Amino acid sequence: MDILDEDARLSPLANLRDLGGLRVRGGTVRRDLLWRSDDISLAPPPEVRRLRECGLTTVLDFRSPTERDRVENSGVVAEGLERHDLPFFDMPADAESMMAHWSEVTTARALGLRYVAMMQEAAPVVVEGLAIIAATSGVTLFHCTAGKDRTGVFAAAILGCLGAEREVIVSDYSRTGEAMPAVLTRMARGFGSEISAIEQFVDRDSPLLSAPPEAMDVMLDELDRVCGGADALLRRHGLTDELVESLAAKLVE
Repeated sequence: MDILDEDARLSPLANLRDLGGLRVRGGTVRRDLLWRSDDISLAPPPEVRRLRECGLTTVLDFRSPTERDRVENSGVVAEGLERHDLPFFDMPADAESMMAHWSEVTTARALGLRYVAMMQEAAPVVVEGLAIIAATSGVTLFHCTAGKDRTGVFAAAILGCLGAEREVIVSDYSRTGEAMPAVLTRMARGFGSEISAIEQFVDRDSPLLSAPPEAMDVMLDELDRVCGGADALLRRHGLTDELVESLAAKLVE
C-alpha cells in the first residue's frame, strides 16, 4: 500500500459533534458528555490535547483490528485517554475485498438493511459500550472510520435508550451527510491509494458516501418488525433497566 508518512496523514477531525442538546425523554442530552466523530487516531496531537482540555477522558473505537493496524498511531494512547476497542465486525484487509462486500448496497434501503444486520451482530458490543459510558466520568467520544455507519448505529442505540423520538435519531444521523466531503478528503490522507481503489467501486452519489435519512428510517422500521425494536434486541444481549437509568442519570438534564 502506498501510504503517506504519519505526519502527512494527521489532520483535524471532520465529523466531530456533541450530542448535547438533543431532545430525549425527560429533557435533553447534557452538553460536553457525549461526542461522536470520525477516526480520532488520525487527529494531530494538539487537537487531541484540546479535546482533553475540554473534558475528554474516554474513547470507544468501533473499528476492526484490520482498520486499526492500517492507520494506527500512538497519539490517542500518548495523550492518556482511556480507550476501549469495541469492533463491530472484522474488515477485509484490502479495499477491493471490502468494497466487494458492500457492492450490493446501492440504495438507501439497502444501506438501512445493512445497518439492521450490523446492529444484530454487534448488539453485545453496543451494550458493552453503553455500560462504559454509564460508568465513565468526563466526556466519552465514540467513533469508527468515517463516523457514519457504525457510529451512526451506536448513536441511534444510545439515543433510543434515552427515549429520543425517531425524528431526533434520524436527524442526528443525517447530519453526517454534510460532513462527508471533508471526511472523504481526510480519509484520503490516511489511506492514500486505497481511497482511489474504493472510488473505482463506488459512485459519488452512492449512499455509502452519504447519510440518507431513509437508511436510518429503514433500520428502525426493520428492527421494530424483526426484533420488536432496538431496545428489545439490546435487552436480549444484556441491556437492563438499571443501565438505562444510569445512562439517563449521567446524560440527561
